[in-house]
Amino acid sequence: TVSAHLRVLRDADLVAEETCGGHRRYRLEPGPLREVEVWVASYEQFWRDRLVALREVLDKGHEA
Repeated sequence: TVSAHLRVLRDADLVAEETCGGHRRYRLEPGPLREVEVWVASYEQFWRDRLVALREVLDKGHEA
């Protein structure tokens, strides 16, 4: 099962495989994860604002 997981990571370009003698070595390739980080960061302020607004609505409902 580990091999299957490593194959998925390799196919997604998240790890690089290197053969050394009879062993395979895997190295993390952070590039694709950085792309995800940039995409998620673009929504971070939006969700912070939405959660603050939700808190305000809930607080008003609790006071009533």
